[in-house]
Amino acid sequence: MNELDIDMAWQNLRQAVNDLENMNGDMNVLVATMEAGVELLMDFPPRQIVAKAEASELPTRAVISWLVFESGRIEGIDPAKGRALKDFWNGQAPEDQAVMKAPPGAGLY
Repeated sequence: MNELDIDMAWQNLRQAVNDLENMNGDMNVLVATMEAGVELLMDFPPRQIVAKAEASELPTRAVISWLVFESGRIEGIDPAKGRALKDFWNGQAPEDQAVMKAPPGAGLY
């Protein structure tokens, strides 16, 4: 996949999250659209995902943690992709910036 593809995936996910936050439509459709956006983004290598997060105005650690959490929750995403993103981030981030732990009872890795 090329850079244009990840740019499009990132923007689609950003729009889906924005629409969900603002409740711009049917909640079931909005959640499904956001989940599809996460699934699409997780098809990219962790290095590219982290680069997009770092280039955005959003807090990188929070974005990566959220993607790791969501990728473990959404059916259809290979759990290895979330673990790979988590391992990549944790391997390059300072220890105090590691992926945040999932909420108690979330049952994620």
